[in-house]
Amino acid sequence: MSSDEEELVVESVAFTVCGSLGVDTSVYPYSRRGRRRPRSTRSKGRRAMIDRIGRGIEEAVAPESEGE
Repeated sequence: MSSDEEELVVESVAFTVCGSLGVDTSVYPYSRRGRRRPRSTRSKGRRAMIDRIGRGIEEAVAPESEGE
């Protein structure tokens, strides 16, 4: 993966995880290089990677349910 593709994956994971945790992501339209964050990735492989990494992070940081 190129550094641009890696950046897309990392920023997409951060965006989706923060959104799922209730962080206001409306103020996050740009990457660190000043480009507009793409609305979707073109590669099924990258989308799957983003989903897999994001779910793993969400599971690790999500508060445990009471009674477990």
